[in-house]
Amino acid sequence: MSLYQDRIRTALAKVGRIGVNPAHVEGHLRANFGTLDGLSPARFDRAVRELLPEVDEAGEEINDRLAASYGLTAKAGA
Repeated sequence: MSLYQDRIRTALAKVGRIGVNPAHVEGHLRANFGTLDGLSPARFDRAVRELLPEVDEAGEEINDRLAASYGLTAKAGA
């Protein structure tokens, strides 16, 4: 689990989305922002919230592939 996935898990909990796979969200964050180091904590949390519809729409298989393309793996809610 990456450092970012811990932050993502916290952001997801704030919006009641505990079961979302943080690796899937990180994959979408990286696809949209490239590097995540430049995002402030507030912008990072907002990006997580804004990308949830994209994560939901992509579905498990596409999200797994996207996460894997960045070398990310984690189980939902892990």
